[in-house]
Amino acid sequence: MNAPGPSHDTPIAEYLRNIALSDIRDGYVAPSPGVKERLEWEIQKRTNCSPALLVREHVAGRTKCMERKFISADPVTFTDDTLAGIESISAALKKLGATHFEIAFHNTVSGPNEWGDQVVVAVRYVSQRHED
Repeated sequence: MNAPGPSHDTPIAEYLRNIALSDIRDGYVAPSPGVKERLEWEIQKRTNCSPALLVREHVAGRTKCMERKFISADPVTFTDDTLAGIESISAALKKLGATHFEIAFHNTVSGPNEWGDQVVVAVRYVSQRHED
């Protein structure tokens, strides 16, 4: 079943509750690609940091990566865990002085990445700060 699109009119908690009901695979939440877009919008609102495709910057060695996180894909805890993840990522991006960021937010069940009961959250970013 496909999730509703990344509507910005729906409060984020309500949007995530709808995702927890609609994007189900084998009893767990498997977010559609539109969910990532909505999370990026929410993080941008909190940080004034712009979402972007950072492939070129990554290849050139100009990105940094946050430690990968996992959010529960259990439909009962998915919303609260995701909201906490949004807050944590937003606070970290602000603290790091990030100007642009890119996230991965998915539940993969193929190849070596068979999580099923967890949604991976990976963040890479570009900062104006020069750190050694």
